[in-house]
Amino acid sequence: MNKLTRWIDQQNEKVCLRINQIYNQKIDLGYSLLFAFNPLLYPYYFLRIFLIVCDSFRLNKNLAEQTNCANLFGIGFFLKPNYCSSYYDKKINFSAVVFPKKTAPLISIIINSTNSDKLETCLKSLFLNVGNKYEYEVIMLSNEPENRFEQANVKTAQSYQNCLANAKGKYICLLDDHSIVLPMWLESLIETMEEDITVGCVGSKLFTSLGLIKQAGGIIDEKGHYYAYGAYQHPSKYNYDYKRLVDFCYPSGMMFRKADLNQISDLEDKIYQAIDICFTIRHRLGKKIIYQPSANLIDLQNEYIAKRSEETSTLFASKWQVILNNEYQFTNLELAATRFLPQQTITVIDSYLPFFDKESGSNRIFKLLKILQQMNYHVNFVPNDGKYAAPYYRILTAKLGIPVVYNYSGKKGFKKAIINMINKTEILWISRPNLNLKYQYLVQYFPNIKWIYDTVDLHYVRLLRQAKSEMKPKLIKKGLKMKRLELTLASAANATIAITDVEKEVLELEGVKNLYVIPNIHDIKEIEKPVSFKERKGIVFIGGYKHTPNVDAVIWLIKEIMPLVWQKLGDIPVYLLGSYPTAEVYSLSNNIVFVPGYLADINTYFMNSRVFVAPLRYGAGMKGKIGQSLEYGLPIVSTAIGVEGMNLTDTHSVLIANDTEAFATKIIKLYEDEDMWHHIKDNSLKSLLAYTPKAVSENLQCVFNDLLVKN
Repeated sequence: MNKLTRWIDQQNEKVCLRINQIYNQKIDLGYSLLFAFNPLLYPYYFLRIFLIVCDSFRLNKNLAEQTNCANLFGIGFFLKPNYCSSYYDKKINFSAVVFPKKTAPLISIIINSTNSDKLETCLKSLFLNVGNKYEYEVIMLSNEPENRFEQANVKTAQSYQNCLANAKGKYICLLDDHSIVLPMWLESLIETMEEDITVGCVGSKLFTSLGLIKQAGGIIDEKGHYYAYGAYQHPSKYNYDYKRLVDFCYPSGMMFRKADLNQISDLEDKIYQAIDICFTIRHRLGKKIIYQPSANLIDLQNEYIAKRSEETSTLFASKWQVILNNEYQFTNLELAATRFLPQQTITVIDSYLPFFDKESGSNRIFKLLKILQQMNYHVNFVPNDGKYAAPYYRILTAKLGIPVVYNYSGKKGFKKAIINMINKTEILWISRPNLNLKYQYLVQYFPNIKWIYDTVDLHYVRLLRQAKSEMKPKLIKKGLKMKRLELTLASAANATIAITDVEKEVLELEGVKNLYVIPNIHDIKEIEKPVSFKERKGIVFIGGYKHTPNVDAVIWLIKEIMPLVWQKLGDIPVYLLGSYPTAEVYSLSNNIVFVPGYLADINTYFMNSRVFVAPLRYGAGMKGKIGQSLEYGLPIVSTAIGVEGMNLTDTHSVLIANDTEAFATKIIKLYEDEDMWHHIKDNSLKSLLAYTPKAVSENLQCVFNDLLVKN
């Protein structure tokens, strides 16, 4: 039944997408709203109603919403409440819209008003959806003799030159009066400009009045004709949902620096021509033109923006003809949309989006993605679970410019999107053995692709160690089965990534070739005011508790090791940090054992505690918690398994103990002996040099040289 209902939902969405695409295109091309009754749509309406009838048999609680006037026939399926004027009319009376007066705003928003009845909705959306993080002012280009919006603190001017002359902001943002801005619109534009001074202009993602994409970056051809990339496509399609360089930005929702504009002559002409101003900023000032998918706005005007003006194209082309011929050759929209991307593409597949602040493996893959970009690769990412997760999705797509395929259209649609992405990929990086087994078919589909198997850690080593530690014979069978799988994958891949030299040696002994080590990645933190030894108090551990070795470690720590430590040192606090604590972990908490759960900021704990502990009795690979502690220069007591592969030496850069009494003794020693504490701290910091982004980047370059040059 679940499969059937999912199938109904997926078919329903596909039918509604097609209805909206046809209807939107015709309305934007000037057809009457009565086109909704055109026979061309009847087959899709029948399918839509049939699916609703099928849906009724499962007593879908959303059925009532599906059967209102517009939704019955699928028009408006993609609409959200805040896409409509009526939403803002219900939310606030216009008399309550009063923008704060600012003497030195950061942004000047210039609204092109054509006395539209949609103007009040535009101003309401600005008032409700733009936060107070950045100060802004509103200036309206209007020919009205009187300012009927004076009560809202909206300035007016009768020409763009006057608007610009009156603008106090460092940034200028253009907006049409038929636009509805959505939450985080302005913030996304500003952050894109602020984080990179080489960005000269940033544009928004526009949606039609029915919720489909209207444009996701503008495209120019060699004749000067312009097109809207993504017009009438699904709002969640990955091609249109990542930050990237574009030919031009659509004027509504376009932001640039006033200082840059002041360097351009003929402002009156240029401000009307978004394409011309974007070309001038790129080719005269040498700055980037960026599309920002997190800056969302609804364009209520029914006009197909890909429709080109012959007169504008002719004038524009005559001015920029040489550059157009050299740099803007046009074959199709997809190729044109990716013309500024790096030439080589790598697609990374992992279990889910990188939860970099919750677990070591995710933190490693997140840092790898950033390093790959710095190495001038276009990077794609596929989360195997297909799930969108905030804020991680937007960090990848809107901040880093990494396309992410997630499952919004069903299993088949997800698979199709992955294949489409891999079709344009030279290197396929797949993490973990189960995912390499699952996605091995991609290598068969695309035999020229270079396949990298990232072990993350040797799972079979971890399982066999756990079986020995817990004396579970069944785990031995599981471990041996995993060993066969991992060795098969390692032998088949073009390159196999071990996370430590120790695991590389293990695989070499098993006859595996093409082996490389790409470890966890760490930077030494610059701490302005380090806390002294005497000011520090407490012991800290960190780990994700979905990982059973971490649960075992804290149980051993609190139930067996710490009683010996407390007996000697008194009631010193212990902080068991980390995400997803289990009930068993929570049960360890008391007045001196703290289990806070996930924390966005852990700096205080690491900078104020005196000792870090990692009593891991089993596991494999490089332990992120060890590197994390080293980043802060916090001395460590761990087991041999805990520090495996980190090049740490007992009594020199770490204290190592493998049984209860020895572990407690070394905690006490490190906690009391200031000279020992500083000795371990100073030497441990040096061990991080092999794990910096620079060092890992050099290792990666060796991998890619071997794959792309030698093979």
